[in-house]
Amino acid sequence: MYSKLEKEIFPAGLKKVDLTALKEPPKFGIKITEENSATQTIGLTRRDVVVGIRGYYTPTVVAYTAIRDSEPNTPYVLCVWRNNRYMEITASPRNNTFGVGLDEYNQE
Repeated sequence: MYSKLEKEIFPAGLKKVDLTALKEPPKFGIKITEENSATQTIGLTRRDVVVGIRGYYTPTVVAYTAIRDSEPNTPYVLCVWRNNRYMEITASPRNNTFGVGLDEYNQE
């Protein structure tokens, strides 16, 4: 399913994210640039760092968007760093998007 995405967007390979194996703060991820009713409904805030979606790492906005949109109108799970711990948030926003800006998080 993701083979085309993997070659174009993930030159180092598409990597599964395992919430139980994550112990350190993220080095890369995605942050939303604003909040709205869609983000507030699921409790996603501008302070959160999204490190995965649909079970895969999302180091860039392009990667996040590609994986998010790979299964149109299908609920998904976000892997999020918040308050010094990882958590999962289930989302099912209209058209798969929250309608907010996204920015890349880079802690390196």
